[in-house]
Amino acid sequence: MTRVLAPARIPRPDDVDRVVMASRATSIDSVYGQMERIRAAALRQNVPAGVHGVLVYLSGWYLLWVEGPSAGVREALRRVARDPRHYSPRVLHFSQGPRLLPTPWSMMMLPSSDTADAVGQRVDALRTLLLSGRQFSPTSVLRRVAAPFGLPLGAGVTDPESFHRVGICAAESAPAFGLVRWIAGQQGQPTRHRRVAGEEGLDAGMDQVDILVDNLPCRLNALPWQSLVHGLLRVYLPEWQHMLMLFGGSVRGDETLMQRMVKAAAELPEPTSLLASAPDEETHARMAAIAAPAGLPYEPIAVASSQDHAVLWRALAAHIRRLGPPAGSEWAVPEGALLELAA
Repeated sequence: MTRVLAPARIPRPDDVDRVVMASRATSIDSVYGQMERIRAAALRQNVPAGVHGVLVYLSGWYLLWVEGPSAGVREALRRVARDPRHYSPRVLHFSQGPRLLPTPWSMMMLPSSDTADAVGQRVDALRTLLLSGRQFSPTSVLRRVAAPFGLPLGAGVTDPESFHRVGICAAESAPAFGLVRWIAGQQGQPTRHRRVAGEEGLDAGMDQVDILVDNLPCRLNALPWQSLVHGLLRVYLPEWQHMLMLFGGSVRGDETLMQRMVKAAAELPEPTSLLASAPDEETHARMAAIAAPAGLPYEPIAVASSQDHAVLWRALAAHIRRLGPPAGSEWAVPEGALLELAA
């Protein structure tokens, strides 16, 4: 497994500060209502200062990722520190660079069987690493705490982030979720449902399953096509090696899905590689013609119905095998970075 450090870069005037912190929830009653009130306050107070945020809740813990101009981030964190809805805040990540969060607000509530103590152990481990001079990307921090890989990664693998990630989306959302649930059943693994929300009217759900493909760990993520432009999901797109697009043969539906993918991938640091299934070669040709001007690599892997789970899984599994061992990632801690927050 290769450790990939965030590359050194020359600071730019439009760089932002990024901070990820974890804290204990004061109350676990009516959590989603509390999160909606936090969202309203964040949109009212943070947006004018150019501060974007992500809030995640699970098992009595909040995870907060804020980024924006230094002064705005510091003021937002001062307000957070005074909020009675949480306590014992701990910074898990700090970095500076281009803005990663494309929208002002996203949040996720995760059903979890983990105890608060189990989540706290993951938080403390990341905190200890940060204080020793090691940290991971903001997306990695959220995953390590809220959604670690659910299977053993294999002998000699020490990085819990060392697994492949593939998104699955369909012109009609049901086939994507159906494929993930079918694969989960074949593999004997449970699916996990995530509820993701953004600004008003951008709520969506997604399903995940963790599997092994010939000992290669992989997470499959089914999501509705409408959520491709969701702020939090767009943040994760560059980390998903591929997006499997299930086209159904409807000209209007398939083109709507592809145009939404083009919009979601716009301005990402790396183009998203598209794997595609379609019922006929004509559909593949139409979709490839839309992907090409947007710089999106398009690879047909099957000519099949979006309901033909066995054929789709054989094609996807063969592609995952060709990817080989996955890589982990680690970010350098900026020298002198917000030391008062890390204290």
